[in-house]
Amino acid sequence: QKALVCCDSRVKDTISEMSLKGWVFIVNPASGGGSTGQNWRKIIKSFGEIAAKEGKTGIDDVEVKFTTEAGEAPILTREAIMAGAKVVIAVGGDGSISEVVQGFFDPVTKQPLSTECAMGILPAGTGGDFKRMLPALSSDTDANLRALLLGEPHAVDVGKAELQGPEAAARAGGGSSSGASEVVHSAGPPSTRFFINIASLGTSGLIAKLANESPKF
Repeated sequence: QKALVCCDSRVKDTISEMSLKGWVFIVNPASGGGSTGQNWRKIIKSFGEIAAKEGKTGIDDVEVKFTTEAGEAPILTREAIMAGAKVVIAVGGDGSISEVVQGFFDPVTKQPLSTECAMGILPAGTGGDFKRMLPALSSDTDANLRALLLGEPHAVDVGKAELQGPEAAARAGGGSSSGASEVVHSAGPPSTRFFINIASLGTSGLIAKLANESPKF
């Protein structure tokens, strides 16, 4: 089972601990057309029940941080990592995953903030391109929670894109896998974005931007 991704093999020893202290959920309540926020109490309750059944401790120490706008997840992720988080779990769609990825890196030096923190994925968006890369993940929320709690973390490559365009770095949002949903022009300050699935440009970037601006049903 692979629902946790990381950049350093030392993370495996940390994740195998029975205590969940240091686990942080970054939740986009607007994902899935708002269903994530509506169902969150049920989701976190199931997480606690499954964790208790598997003998996990520190369940009450698990933190939950809700985003209120696009671009907030990287900030919440950085705060969690700097506070010593062991696992940061993105709850939402591809755009939410992308935002959390940005938060694993220092916005100035562009270097990883930690090599001992893993990223977890709990799919809850209208899209789901990245989850298709992880066989352990499905449309069954309880199964995905078990994968988070019992799955073995593995390393993934992180791509780095250097861009030139207005507000290219300011927005980390979007419903695309790369999260780069802004239309980037040749003029403007340089910026850097990270991605763990795909990065695309041209027509696909415009499609992602239009999708993000469209109502979700």
